[in-house]
Parts: sequence; C-alpha cells; structure tokens
Amino acid sequence: MTSPATLLTDQISFTRRTRSSATSAEIQHVSLTSYSRPNKRTRKDCGKVEGAATGNVTALALPKPEGSAPLGAVPKKRRRAKGDYADLGSDPLTDRIREELDVLFCGENPGIRTAETQLHYASPHNHFYKAVHAAGLTPTVLEPSASRTFPEDYNIGITNLIPRPTREASELTKAELEAAVPIFLRKVIKYRPRIVAFIGMKVGDTVAQFFAKVAGTPESRATHTSTAPSPAVKKSKRPAPVKAAIGLQDFALAHTSAGCATYFYVLPSTSGRVAAYPLPVKLELYRSFGIEVAKLRSCPPEPLALPESTRYYSPEDLGIEVVTIKAEEVKTEEVPQFDSVVAEETTEL
Repeated sequence: MTSPATLLTDQISFTRRTRSSATSAEIQHVSLTSYSRPNKRTRKDCGKVEGAATGNVTALALPKPEGSAPLGAVPKKRRRAKGDYADLGSDPLTDRIREELDVLFCGENPGIRTAETQLHYASPHNHFYKAVHAAGLTPTVLEPSASRTFPEDYNIGITNLIPRPTREASELTKAELEAAVPIFLRKVIKYRPRIVAFIGMKVGDTVAQFFAKVAGTPESRATHTSTAPSPAVKKSKRPAPVKAAIGLQDFALAHTSAGCATYFYVLPSTSGRVAAYPLPVKLELYRSFGIEVAKLRSCPPEPLALPESTRYYSPEDLGIEVVTIKAEEVKTEEVPQFDSVVAEETTEL
C-alpha cells in the first residue's frame, strides 16, 4: 500500500515538471492569449486549481469587467471631448478692462479650465501669473482669483481675441481669427490702453497680417519692354504671410482726439503646452517687456525702443468707427463661488 507521503511527493514532482519534459500532445491543448509571451510559463487549467495534498477544487476569480474601478477608488472626471463646450457658453469670461490702462493683455481664446471657473488663465499648467510677476507688474505671483481686480489694483487688463472657449487652439479657424481682429481693435480704440501685449505668436501674426493688408504691398518694379518673344509665363508664388516677431511691433494705433497712441507687443504663449519657449526663457522675455512698460509709466514717459518703420494708424485708416463708452454698455458680472480654487501655475490655449 502506498503511503500518503509518497502520493504527495509524486504530485509535487508532476506539477514541477518543466516545459522541456512536456509532450507535444500536452502543449497543443494550451491556449495562449494575444498578451502571452512564448517564454512565459502557461497553465493548462484556466478555470480551477486543484490542491496538491487535499484534492479540493477552488474556482479562480473571474476578471473584472473592462473599465471598472477598484474598490475605494475615486472615479475620475470624464475628459471633455473636442467641441463639447455648449454648457460653457459662447462668451463665458468677463473682460478685465477700463479706460487708459497701462497694459492690456490679449490672449487667443479661453481654455476649458478658464471657462469653467470664469477666471482668466486658471489652468494649473499655465505660467501667466508667474510671467506677469516677472515683468514687474504684480508684487508677487498671484492666484487666478486676483485677476478680477487687475484694472483697479495694478492698472492692467485682460481680454481675448476670440471669446468662445476650446480645449485646443487648433479648433479655431483662420477665418474666425481674421474676423475677430476688427472687433478687438474697436475695443482698443474704445478704451485706449497704452500698450497691448499679445500672449501667443498666432494672435500677433493675425493682427500683424491685418495691419499689413491695410498698409498694402509696395508697387512692383517697372519692367523694360522688348520686341523679343516673351518666355512662358510662370505662375507667381503667393507671398509668404506676415509673421510677427517677439517685441514691439511696427504698427501703432493713434487716438487723435485724446492725443495719445496704443503700441503693440508680441510675447510667447504662457501655456505649459508650448515647448518652444521653456519657462526660464519665457520669464526673461516678460522681464524685457516689463522694461518697456516701466518707460511708459515713468513721468514724463520715456521713448520706447520702437522699430524705425513704425507707422501710426488712425481708426479711419482701419475703417473702424470710433465708439464712445456708455455706462449701460459695461458688462456686469455675477461672481461665481470659486474663491477656494487655487492654481499652482496657467492657455489660455
């Protein structure tokens, strides 16, 4: 009679058999999933495990349904899909603006976090408030809730070229951007800030292209007539679009009735997604901008380092009607309960 210890030894030696000792007949019944590796040990019995000494059969735990969260886990907020912004409205933000500001910052359009909180540059991945502090415009790095009183506290304002929010700037069309420029310039004519700072190269490019169209292109050089047969006419290449460079621009808006002007300055986007300008580089560029603002704030104002080709345009040159400010036109705001929101850093996109 075989002792129980001998049976247990036989079972253990069977279960420890290596792949090299298995027969081809045994291997062909083993099913491998698409995630299995050839050099990984496999199990023939996928539905049960038999105890080596007791012979009891224990059912394996069934896999959890795909997408189910573990017990005790906090469910993550569903990420908003592109174009799913109906609940945010077409103009969720209030412009922080008043007459004769020292600086008016103009972004491309609000981001999702900004629209949800109704606070400018509220994304924790945006460096706007760090950049404004680097420019010397605020005493410290402020939170987004402080933007509500920027005009009253620091004589600086915030607006956007396009009011509707998107998750990515690529969702804005070129036609939409171009159509927004006259509306924005009408706002500049109305409030007469000393300098407008575009936050983002695309905003600067769009406005610079508008002024280039108003200025017109130089006349082509006259060609000499010849009796020789002319060569085949080649299609002329379309001129490259105007690109704005970082710094003061060569166009300014003259407020003839007030005897002053608004200058334009292009800065890189403060969004954390913009990898072309690392944060230290951005902060240095904003420090340079702050130097020009300090010149305007000095008494008497010091001249700016404008390009030699700077041209001043009147509202009539731009075909924009001068609109006076009326008390009933000022947009009022219902302050939402977002004072507890604390941002670590900010896209607008």
